This record gives sequence, structure tokens and C-alpha cells, in this order.
Amino acid sequence: MRDMTSSDSGDAGSQRRAAVDLFLISFLILFLELAAIRWFGSMVVFLTFFTNIVLLASFLGMSVGCLAASRRENLVDRAIPLLAAGAQGGRGAGAHRVERPCRGSN
Repeated sequence: MRDMTSSDSGDAGSQRRAAVDLFLISFLILFLELAAIRWFGSMVVFLTFFTNIVLLASFLGMSVGCLAASRRENLVDRAIPLLAAGAQGGRGAGAHRVERPCRGSN
């Protein structure tokens, strides 16, 4: 019989933590992907018909993120300003949207 040492319990704890982290990151990515598809479809008219463009862009972004995760440098310092600029640009683009009346109304 094998004795349970603190290193064995530490390995099991780190494996469990890695599994929980993987689940949470996967859930967050899928949630943000669906939110982006719904939001872009409601705000950008031509993307209503081409929702697969947003889906492909999400998969491309996830793939690039997984490839960049193996690098040692911290890319969060670059990503947060880009995210803020994109959100500000999206907010500004939505402010100039023109509402057209329906054809059947007077």
C-alpha cells in the first residue's frame, strides 16, 4: 500500500484546479461568442444575414489566443486597451444609427 503524502494531495488539488479553470474558461469563451453573435446581429444590419462571419471570427480569435498562451510575455497589457478602444468605437457607431420608418405606416 502506498502512503498518501502531501505532494500527492497537492498534485490532485492542482489537477482539480486545472480542470475547474479549463471549464470556466471554456464556458466564458462560449458565452462571449454567443453574446457577440447576438449583439453584432442586432447592431450591424448586414451581419444579420451572415452570422457565420462572427462565428468564424470567434473561432479565429480563440485559436490565436490558444497559440499565444504558450508565449512567456503577458499579452493582457495589450489586450485591455484594444478591448476598450473597440468598445468605444462600437458605442460611437451605434450612436449614429438612423431609424427608418416602416413602409406601410403613415
